[in-house]
Parts: sequence; C-alpha cells; structure tokens
Amino acid sequence: MLREYLDWRPFRYFTNRLTPLGRGPMFFPGVETVEFIPTEVGTTMVHYRLRLKDRGRRARLLFRSGLPIARRVALRSAERGRRVMQEDGCPGGSLSSAGAEEETPASASSS
Repeated sequence: MLREYLDWRPFRYFTNRLTPLGRGPMFFPGVETVEFIPTEVGTTMVHYRLRLKDRGRRARLLFRSGLPIARRVALRSAERGRRVMQEDGCPGGSLSSAGAEEETPASASSS
C-alpha cells in the first residue's frame, strides 16, 4: 500500500491518499484520516476514517466484508503498542476502559 501524505498536524491528525500496490481483499484505494483525540482521563483516543475512492455497491460490500478482519488486526496492533509503551515505562501504557471505544458499522465512515 502506497501512502501519500496530503495533510498533517503533528500530534493531532494526518491524512493519506491510499494507493494499492497489489490486489487482495484489504486493498482499497481511498483517503484515510487518523485523528488523535485527548480524553478527560489523560489517554488518547485514535479515530480512523476512510473514504473509498470507488463507492459503488460492490466496492462497499467488499469493504464491509473485510471489516471484522481489519478490526482484529487493529486490536492486535494496539495491544502490541501498549506492551511496548509499558516496557518503555510510559505512564499511559495501559488503556482504561474509558479510553477504549469502538465504532458501530452504522457510524463508520466508509462512504
């Protein structure tokens, strides 16, 4: 996946244009934005948005069929990141339940 950075504000967000370099179920061209939102309890919530380039019915169905896999990958990555932060002695290395949120498919930005 090729990522072209279109806009960024350090420690706030970044926006990329995604260009697949191969074919597969998880390769969708589009624009993604990752936003880092401070919480009241001192943690950071990461909000991910993706706008698919092809928003036709078939593309949306393929995208949604891959969401369970993408969520599992994201959760594993977050857990690895937390372990590294804890090993490095970062005070925010453990995530409280107040900082963990999951979007429902109805609120996910895929259109």
